[in-house]
Amino acid sequence: MAARDDKVMEQWLESDCINNFDDFSAAVLQKSTDLQRDGIVVSNAGLVLFLLVANVASSLCPSVVASVKVWRDMTVDVYDDKEQRDRRELAWLLGDEGKLTRWSQLPNICAHLQNTCT
Repeated sequence: MAARDDKVMEQWLESDCINNFDDFSAAVLQKSTDLQRDGIVVSNAGLVLFLLVANVASSLCPSVVASVKVWRDMTVDVYDDKEQRDRRELAWLLGDEGKLTRWSQLPNICAHLQNTCT
């Protein structure tokens, strides 16, 4: 049973890896369906952008309260409203290089932003 569990974990870890930006960009809409409840995903040749939109029911004018940019080199920039945050803020999740390497990091980044944006 332990060997079976190890194999399942190994397969999950393998499927969780993001190999490169092109693979990420091609699969981001499918892989981030649970993230799209609270925001919008925009993708083009150079970057993928996650926009977290404010609750439109409580305001006449919806606004973007936080956003995440994933660049071609897989580095991540995070914004609170219009202000860019320090990349070191997510070092606990993305490492010192600030690069996205796993699909499972995306919901954690978005949850962190939702909990900390002003």
